[in-house]
Amino acid sequence: MATTENSYTAAANQTLFSFTFPYIDTTDIKVSVDSVVQTITTHYTLASATQIQFVAAPGVGKTVRIYRVTNTDTKKATFFSGSAIRSQDLNEDFDQSLYAMQEVSRDVLNIWDDTTETLTSAETFIDSDSYIMTAAAIEDRIAAGSPTISGVPTLRTDGGNDMVGHINLDNQKEMRWYEADANGANYIGWKAPAAVTTTRVFTLPDGFPGGSGYSLVSDTSGVMTWSSVGSPTTTAGDVIYRGASTDARLAKGTAGQVLQMNSGATAPEWGAPSSASVVTTAGDILFRDGSGLQRLAKGAAGQLLTMNSGATAPEWAAAAAAGYTKLVDHAAVGTGTSYTVTGVPSSARHLVILFSGMSFGGADEHRLRFGTSGGIVTADYFSSERYADSGVTTHSRADALMGYGTGVASRAFTSVVNLWQLHSTTWFSDIRTTTSQLTGANTAQIYDSVGWTDISSGTLDRFTYFGGSGGSLDSGACSAYYI
Repeated sequence: MATTENSYTAAANQTLFSFTFPYIDTTDIKVSVDSVVQTITTHYTLASATQIQFVAAPGVGKTVRIYRVTNTDTKKATFFSGSAIRSQDLNEDFDQSLYAMQEVSRDVLNIWDDTTETLTSAETFIDSDSYIMTAAAIEDRIAAGSPTISGVPTLRTDGGNDMVGHINLDNQKEMRWYEADANGANYIGWKAPAAVTTTRVFTLPDGFPGGSGYSLVSDTSGVMTWSSVGSPTTTAGDVIYRGASTDARLAKGTAGQVLQMNSGATAPEWGAPSSASVVTTAGDILFRDGSGLQRLAKGAAGQLLTMNSGATAPEWAAAAAAGYTKLVDHAAVGTGTSYTVTGVPSSARHLVILFSGMSFGGADEHRLRFGTSGGIVTADYFSSERYADSGVTTHSRADALMGYGTGVASRAFTSVVNLWQLHSTTWFSDIRTTTSQLTGANTAQIYDSVGWTDISSGTLDRFTYFGGSGGSLDSGACSAYYI
């Protein structure tokens, strides 16, 4: 038989493959990898007259097929009356016909099995009487669910035909048992879960259960048996629990009893509650000491719940003298362009704010403003700032309190801000700031700032820390207290 193709099993990193068949034009040379046709230049090139080279190795174990498909759309040569006939033209014409017939023979033999005298074909089913189907196409048609009944894919086995081999239901399809036709089209079905970690087979038991009330249970190997569920509950309030080897029933208790373990800690039982664990008055509290639940009687008006001197139990005690109230406690400021705290009560007269490790990602000034429920006040400030670097530098501003750190990125500042209310709308500020990061043009370690702000638009209830140029914070924390 003439050679019209060469096949190889690719080795690791192999890109160069030879072929031994003759051809007329290089365009007649075709290449496939695992039956997928490849494109010249994109996937491979002609390395020589008898070799092709892949752009990228097809991969170990891949089937590489190099074959010939001679172009028969036009004759290779045409002869005219009285013209000279060249042997080359005659040979190419005959070669074109010869090669085409060889390829037809190859393609037919590729699908014809001489031993079984059958066709091998991968064609899909075409629902038309104009086509001849192979056994593979018929099997595909059956596997696809034809014939059908009322649109429901069904494999008919009328007459109780035996099924030999496994029955496979693909892609989470259901096994259905339909009710009698006279009653409708409802059914009971089973199906696999969407994801199965490993193959599992359950084996049904041999025989019927020993009595009513049994259930089907499985061991760890999937072998199923009938098992009694234990004594069933008979009364509302009964409890099922696990005994030494079987489930058991505990009859309901009486009013006021509690469920507890028996003296041997082997089963639950109903019993009277411990007197120490019963709260008797509205406001009583249950707590646990070293032996169990205990009752703490409610305290008197104004008392606070505290721990006793031994730190072993809670107790009621008189409230301590009034002091500062926490607003925020070492809260991270995040990475926004500002950090705002709200909730300063209208009764506050002195506000203490602690900023720790505050820095911006870029070169920016650190500024502080205050506001009301209507928003942040951006004017009516007076701030005089002094910071010591090579000498003493003083600044003042009217749009915010503070204004230090210009020209230094990621420079951390720690500040203590005291704010006193002078009268209903005017607040006096005293700010102390320090930094230990002596980088950049400004090397000051200690900053002092005093000032005041007039909040005439309402009652002070918030403050905000921000950068004068709109930079983003990259670290810091805030605590705030008021009295």
